[in-house]
Amino acid sequence: MTDIILRTAVAWLGLTVLLRLSGRRTLGEMSAVDLVVLLIAGDMIQQSLLGDDASLTSGFVVIITLLTLTMAYARAKASWPGAVRRLEGVPTVLLRDGRPDERQMANSRVALDEILEAARLQGITEPEEIRFALLEVSGQISIIPRAPPGRG
Repeated sequence: MTDIILRTAVAWLGLTVLLRLSGRRTLGEMSAVDLVVLLIAGDMIQQSLLGDDASLTSGFVVIITLLTLTMAYARAKASWPGAVRRLEGVPTVLLRDGRPDERQMANSRVALDEILEAARLQGITEPEEIRFALLEVSGQISIIPRAPPGRG
């Protein structure tokens, strides 16, 4: 059983790192292709976690190990917020005062059209009306509008 726990922990850590490297946008809005890749990866990982032992007990050991790792990670996030910022990242400014930051957009794999779509959901139709567009850690785009003339 300890080999199953160890393989599960290594797989959890490896997948967490790979997903982090793939970028926040990937997690924020999954396409059908992303879902298929995750399903196939899950099946491949499942086979390596259980090895030759596909018993119900081994399956529960894997699940309990994953839940324990997830709870430990949540506790670590509460205890060491600085370390979590390094692991999960911080919001990224994609657009400031109506001007796109092309480098940050390219690094985050976010197109101007995606920012403008998020803005339109708030009734903003022109980039100049946006004070900040932020790519949140969750992968969502937040729009902070400019103050109307005469305010702020």
